[in-house]
Amino acid sequence: MSNVMVTVKDVNGEAAGKVGVISPSDGIVVWNSPEFSARVGFESLRITGSVSVVYSSTDGPTPLSSPGDVRLQGTGGLGAESGSRTFEVTEEYSKTVGPAYTAPNVVFRIEPSTSMISPGHTVHFRVHVENRDLLPINGYWTVYFSVPDENGVGRLVSVSGYARVSGGGSYLEAVKNITYPRNGEYSYWGVFKSGDYSTTYGGKILVSDRYGVEILKVSHSPEYPSNGAGAVFNVLLRNDLNYSTSREVKLFIDGELASFKRVTLPAGEL
Repeated sequence: MSNVMVTVKDVNGEAAGKVGVISPSDGIVVWNSPEFSARVGFESLRITGSVSVVYSSTDGPTPLSSPGDVRLQGTGGLGAESGSRTFEVTEEYSKTVGPAYTAPNVVFRIEPSTSMISPGHTVHFRVHVENRDLLPINGYWTVYFSVPDENGVGRLVSVSGYARVSGGGSYLEAVKNITYPRNGEYSYWGVFKSGDYSTTYGGKILVSDRYGVEILKVSHSPEYPSNGAGAVFNVLLRNDLNYSTSREVKLFIDGELASFKRVTLPAGEL
C-alpha cells in the first residue's frame, strides 16, 4: 500500500495526515490525530465522527479484513486486475462522554446556625453545595436528622432536594428548623449525588444546660483602687433557659481563685 492518507471528521473538528507506504511486514501501523476538545457539563455528550483511509494498491486483491466500507475510487494501468488502483476505507465511531468535573471540585456541607445550644432552643439548618469547577453541575441531596420528641427520644427524619449550580457558583437552601427540648447529643448527616460521584457530610448538635447561661459583664468598684485598698467585683449573668437554674460563680485574680459564690438565676432574667 502506498500514498496512504488518513482523514478524521469529528463533530468537534477535522484532521488529516499522510502515512506513506505500508508493507505487509509492517504489521499494525498507528497514526495519531491531534486532540479534539468539547465542553462537557453535567449532562453527557455524544461524540460521533468517521475515519477515512485512502491508499493505492498495485496488482493486489481488495483487502478482506477492512473494518468498514471499501470502495474503489479509480483504476489505472491496462485493466481492472493490473496497474495502480486507489481504494478508500471508511469507519464510523461514536462514544458517550460523561461529566467533566472531578470530585475535589464539588464541596457539600450541612450548615447549622449553631452547634451548641441549651434545651428548648432551635437550630436552623441549610444545605450548601459549592462548585469549584468552571462547568455547571447538578445533583440530588438528602439530609438526615436525629430529632428528639418532647420526652427526649430520638427519631430519624429526612429532607431531600435538587441542586443546580453554575460554574464557580454556590447553592444554599434552608432545609429544616429543629427544636431540641432536652440535654444530649443529636446527629445530622447527608449525601450529595451527581452522576457517579457522591460525597457525604455530618455533625452533631450538643444540647446542655450550661450553654444557657452567659456572662454579660464583669466590673469592679472603685475603678482605680488605691494601693492596699479593697475592691468589689460585680458579675452580670443572663439565663436564656426557660426554667431557673443555679450556677457557681468563681473569681480568679492572676490565675488564683480569690472568691466564689453560688447564685440562682430565674428563667429568662439577668
